[in-house]
Amino acid sequence: MMDVERIKRINKLIEGISKGDQNAIMELYNEMAPSIRFIALKYIKNEFDADDLVQDFWADIYKIASKFHYVKNGFSYLCKVMTRMALNKYKKDKRVRTIEIEYVDYELLSTNSENQGNEEKIIVENALKQLNNEEKIILQLSFFEYKSVRQIGKELNMSKSKVNLIKNNALEKLKKIIDNK
Repeated sequence: MMDVERIKRINKLIEGISKGDQNAIMELYNEMAPSIRFIALKYIKNEFDADDLVQDFWADIYKIASKFHYVKNGFSYLCKVMTRMALNKYKKDKRVRTIEIEYVDYELLSTNSENQGNEEKIIVENALKQLNNEEKIILQLSFFEYKSVRQIGKELNMSKSKVNLIKNNALEKLKKIIDNK
């Protein structure tokens, strides 16, 4: 069972946030961050996406706190908010169709048949040439520099959803081009 004093402290911080106290956000963050991240990881199971969700949670804390009229247990309430956010993201991710690209080991292909490996390389190179610069950059950052959608968005000054949309459209475009060869 949670310490009554801690619940009171969290409730007071939430009340302070709803009144515009910015220091209360940092204090609430220090108090609740491990629990909030634990909940996100429990449902999302991917550190990058879980961290994105946690950042969204803390960015929206003003909106969340402004809706509080009376909360008996702020800790429990915020945990429930994060749980709902995580479940919604999990459900959304399950609905989104993923595109899988098979890895082609060109070295192995070239030992079996030099011409076949070159043909495959040419097809992929030609497909990549048909992408615009924005698509090429996002795929490069994602697959070769292993950056998260959040990191790419920050670097290119785009929202996470825009980066995701461009990335998925580029992958779909590549798949169609390669399948038609």
